[in-house]
Amino acid sequence: MYRCLPYDKTLSVNLEDSFKAQQIKLPFDRKALDDFKKNVLSKFEQLGYAKQNKSKRYFKFILSLEILDVYKGSKWDDTCISEISFVRKNGNEVKIDSIYTNDDENTVFFDTNTGKGNVLVQDKQSVFQLVENSADKKWLIIIRMPSDVGDSRAETEYQLWYLPLKKKIDLRAMGYNAGDMYDFSQENGHTYLNCMDNSTMDDLKIDLSKVLSEVNK
Repeated sequence: MYRCLPYDKTLSVNLEDSFKAQQIKLPFDRKALDDFKKNVLSKFEQLGYAKQNKSKRYFKFILSLEILDVYKGSKWDDTCISEISFVRKNGNEVKIDSIYTNDDENTVFFDTNTGKGNVLVQDKQSVFQLVENSADKKWLIIIRMPSDVGDSRAETEYQLWYLPLKKKIDLRAMGYNAGDMYDFSQENGHTYLNCMDNSTMDDLKIDLSKVLSEVNK
């Protein structure tokens, strides 16, 4: 059994007739949403079914999108939307100022507008080398290698990190056969990771907005 109640906040936006990515800031206040959630759960508990059935309650927000008008095409009548993705933001946007390692290179730090010395990753058995960061400093390529290799050849590992979540991204788990990572590029408002395809040894370009959508699921 489920019960849906409408939230009183709506938003109408005009999109450009363009192939580029367009961002929309949703006009939802976190505290107002929390109050709405408490109100909905309170009303649900008053239902006879809820009083009889003591199973776990689940609450979800459902975002409804409606196309009100379109740019008329020259040939086709349908409207094509290639992709819609959502990015969660906790509080105010955090701006990353700098990324650096300690002298022993076993810890990676980053400074933001809200605090300095945030630890991204730390491992006393490893050495980290910073390869490249994206223009907004949210994405970072790191090479990790063992700190004590003796006379043997050091095995290196390329890592991709998303700094706002302090999260290492497992591209293989998402279906990308990424090998050596080179740098980042910007196209049509999207950030791309440039790397090598391990299966073909060709250059591979990965849209990180799609990667972030997977992370936020």
